[in-house]
Amino acid sequence: MTPPPKWDERPIVVVVKKPGAEVTREELLAFYEGKLAKWQIPDDVVFVDAIPLGATGKMQKVKLREMLADYRLPGL
Repeated sequence: MTPPPKWDERPIVVVVKKPGAEVTREELLAFYEGKLAKWQIPDDVVFVDAIPLGATGKMQKVKLREMLADYRLPGL
């Protein structure tokens, strides 16, 4: 993931859709409006088939970062 020019990191949301669920990037980002400060709202939504979990059920951040290694924020 290439860091944004002004900050080293910016939040994104990684989502696994439930079977049959229809949700868009815009709908998910709109959910945060009024709940978080504008600068805290994620910059993008990335849909994936599965989030890597370890044996204890915890998310494996290292593997998730590897999955998103080629990800680029829109417009950069």
